[in-house]
Amino acid sequence: MYKKLMSVIYLLIILFPFAVSAAPATPGYVNVSVNVDDITISWGASSGATKYVREARVGSGPWINPKEYEGTSVTFRNVAPNTYQYRVKACNTNSCSSWKTSTTVRTGKPLATGKVTAELQQNVNVKITWERVTGADYYIREARIGAGAWIHPNEYRDTSVSFYNLSPNVYRYRVKACNHHGCSVWKESNSIKVERIPSAPSSVSGSIVNGNDVRVQWAESQGAIRYILQSQSNGQNWQNLGSDTSLSYTVKNVPYGTFKFRVKACSGRNDATGCSLNWAESAEIEVARLSPPLDVKATVANGNDITVSWQGVSLAPSYIREVTLDGGRSWINRKVYNKQNELNTYKATYFNVDSGTYQYRVTACREPDGKNCLEQWTLSNLVAFSYIPPAPSSVSGYVVNDNDVRVKWASSKGAKRYILQSQSNGQKWGNSKSHTSLSHTVKDLPYGTSKFRVKACSGWKDATDCSLNWAESAEIEVTRLSPPLEVKATVANGNDITLEWQGNSAAQSYIREVTLDGGKSWINAKFYNKQNEQNTYKAAYFNVDSGTYQYRVTACQEPEGKNCLEQWTLSNVLALSYVPPAPSSVSGSVVNDNDVRVQWAESKGAKRYILQSQSNGQTWQNLGSDTSLSYTVKNVPYGTFKLRVKACSGWNDAIDCSLNWAESSIITIIYRPKAPASVSASVESGNNIKLSWTVSENAESYLREVKVGGGKWINSKVYYVSDFEQPDAPEVSFNGVSTNTYRYKVKACVGSGENRVCSNDWTYSNAVEVRAPVTLSVDLANKQLSWTAAPEAQSYRLEQANCERCTVSQQLDWQSVNDALSTLTYDIPEADMGKKVYRVKPCFGSQDCAVWSNVVKTDLIKQVIFIHTDLLGNPVAETKELTGERP
Repeated sequence: MYKKLMSVIYLLIILFPFAVSAAPATPGYVNVSVNVDDITISWGASSGATKYVREARVGSGPWINPKEYEGTSVTFRNVAPNTYQYRVKACNTNSCSSWKTSTTVRTGKPLATGKVTAELQQNVNVKITWERVTGADYYIREARIGAGAWIHPNEYRDTSVSFYNLSPNVYRYRVKACNHHGCSVWKESNSIKVERIPSAPSSVSGSIVNGNDVRVQWAESQGAIRYILQSQSNGQNWQNLGSDTSLSYTVKNVPYGTFKFRVKACSGRNDATGCSLNWAESAEIEVARLSPPLDVKATVANGNDITVSWQGVSLAPSYIREVTLDGGRSWINRKVYNKQNELNTYKATYFNVDSGTYQYRVTACREPDGKNCLEQWTLSNLVAFSYIPPAPSSVSGYVVNDNDVRVKWASSKGAKRYILQSQSNGQKWGNSKSHTSLSHTVKDLPYGTSKFRVKACSGWKDATDCSLNWAESAEIEVTRLSPPLEVKATVANGNDITLEWQGNSAAQSYIREVTLDGGKSWINAKFYNKQNEQNTYKAAYFNVDSGTYQYRVTACQEPEGKNCLEQWTLSNVLALSYVPPAPSSVSGSVVNDNDVRVQWAESKGAKRYILQSQSNGQTWQNLGSDTSLSYTVKNVPYGTFKLRVKACSGWNDAIDCSLNWAESSIITIIYRPKAPASVSASVESGNNIKLSWTVSENAESYLREVKVGGGKWINSKVYYVSDFEQPDAPEVSFNGVSTNTYRYKVKACVGSGENRVCSNDWTYSNAVEVRAPVTLSVDLANKQLSWTAAPEAQSYRLEQANCERCTVSQQLDWQSVNDALSTLTYDIPEADMGKKVYRVKPCFGSQDCAVWSNVVKTDLIKQVIFIHTDLLGNPVAETKELTGERP
């Protein structure tokens, strides 16, 4: 039996030598991609495989439609909207590998994203994330601020976005997934509250009080409602002191040594999220025991000045000084001295001190302004002196009230009082009186000559405290007062009046009055103090109005028109009639578009000016009168304009004004259009710029300039309205623009050449950027395209075109491969290998892309192996690479 069984096994092995060969390996990958409504599946080749079996799952259904392929890719066209997943296994004639499954893709409108999360970062930044959705080409995000509406719809290719330095408010976001079929329903995030985070205080400082307490102060931080406080002593760990709502804090019983303090500002009660990121620190403060000042010294200078100096101590911000007089027991005249310099040297000088014995004492204080001071004092040496001041340097006097004399003398250094004596008509000195002021009036002196003398005293003892010499005045004549002689009025320069009179020696001042046109009232009283020893007086009055004038003058016994005689001296009667000439020049300039600022030369004797204007040759119009030398005419009609002026010496237009007018030259007011309301710039096709602006009313042309990068404004160019195809929508284009950032500005103009007038202001466009293209290359061995990265690019668009018998320079029919690639490589499907050309461009938004890259070819020889019908009934050609020479 055993021999028969072995014979059968041997026969089977001879007849079927490959029946026990191994199954091929499972494909290394199964990739699936969607291009609009087309799905392409590709998988890794397996060693020993003679075919591949592919199954599909539609939605959440079962695996269906097993299909065999000899190649490693297949494309399905116009796939109905749904979610799709595929699996592939490798087979040979004997068995198959295990399945390799692809990711799920979707065609048609995508489903809503999963959870949308808003995360607060660093107190003022927000990061939004959401789940990626199968079949979504992009996502639209909107925001709601506070209780407002949903705003700011923005597109994103990725599944996260961050926003920085948000203003305080409550924020909520929503996201929907979209493709060319449409968008899903919205998915909302959680709410995020952004609170204002104050900065740390700009300064922190401290001072020692009460021995070893430290008073700390800090600057207010905007938006802060409280402050977190910490302290550090002698380099140890920082200690929490809690929080405070004020701007100062006193740390009690600080250990002697070094001390520091730091502060954080908070806008809320949450230390983790509502406080400044950084601490504000004080400088080191030395806490040491306070000692009294050293070496208090008193010295005498300039006869009766005392200087007190002392050496301070480093910890004292202020000192108190007191004095005792003539050995008394009471310390008086307390005075505070705040810290003056880092050397802690102090000096105080007291001037004109009375004779006597002085001693000073000084103590140190722990706070400014003499607060919280030591009880120990440091005493100065005793200083004793007796000072005699010099006699005054000058004594003078003048007669008042007929026979009184007002005596004045110069101050004498160190004098507390003055002794005054008088002498009349050469008799003995008498009337000795003491005065603390620098003047005195001696009453009822005899007529004749008088002299006065003064001594200065530093105390109240005439014998020991007064100057050794007297200071004497010159002789003063005391005579009876009489009215002035010969008051005379004369006319000069057409309408100026000069008044002259001869005074007398006894008068100290005069009063002058005037009457007009024979009136009975004397007006305009004016006093004149004594001017010279000759007692001659002259007063001039300029640009006087026409009329009849008479003046009168009286003499006064005191300065400033006081204590005067009742008798007056009259001047002659003077009649004045003056007409000024017209201004020598009148000129004008345009301001504020159509206002005219007119100026004219002053006309001698003119009190006012009459103004008239003329527009476009029409009748002269009255503008009234003005007392200045300029006038602005508002809202002048466009065209020609003139102005004329008359000068007047009074208010009667018929008799007081110049006979002729002074006219300006013709002034032209040209219409100046307003600048365009807006200017817009946009980039098209990567490196073309379209510039457009709104129409300005009545504009005949537009002036345009450009700024490239951070350079200056250049390339001024004029565009006439007639040059535009649509004058009501001005638009210009610039093609093939170099890579850079561009901004434009536009003015509206009328006229041409030298007569061109443009709007006062420019209107500026937005800045646009022409971005650089990427460089495309092909790796034929690995059937892969790759390109250089573009900074800030959100995606890349890839296109291909058939090029069986073409050159790259000819017109090609480009077809999209993928409009939203996020990688820098692309694996060329087997079905696309051949004489194809490719190009790629980076995109920075849905409508913001750079120009196309260079074009590359894929020159591999291909042949069609067979055509089959895919799962959805579409014919698909599958190809296989050949080796050998080109046929």
